[in-house]
Amino acid sequence: MNQYDKYDIRNITEKRTAAPSSISCGVTWVDGRIIFHKDKNINKQGAWIYGICHFSNGIFLITPRDHVIPTTLTTILVSPFDNYCQRAYSCLDFDCKLNKFNRDIFETEIGDFAKEFPFINKEKPFWFNSLKWKNDMWAKKKLPINGGVLKFDANKETNKS
Repeated sequence: MNQYDKYDIRNITEKRTAAPSSISCGVTWVDGRIIFHKDKNINKQGAWIYGICHFSNGIFLITPRDHVIPTTLTTILVSPFDNYCQRAYSCLDFDCKLNKFNRDIFETEIGDFAKEFPFINKEKPFWFNSLKWKNDMWAKKKLPINGGVLKFDANKETNKS
């Protein structure tokens, strides 16, 4: 093991132990076309992939359908006792008690995609994080335990992977 491997392992260990009582919450990614597929013209909401946090049942991140790299994120470390969430500073669920949204951190983590959200206002939650959506849609779409990806298939209603 070279010096870089030791440094990387130490760095990862330090990050994971920042909140000793943290637990791993799953993330389910939902292709927007599953929800809005009844509209023959896929509307703007169907052009996104929505990331459901299993801790809050809210959407913590959305990403364009053609940008699948974020869907490799399958868990988020949270600790309600320590008021800690791994994604607290870039989370779009402003009603979550662990949310500490910071526009600068959001732009750093998300990059150019953040330009799609010039209107972010913590005072007014996004439509997809209203209680109706959290309870009626996202809570029912969550895949058990570690989450996963719900992909759209034109031949079937949904295709889990």
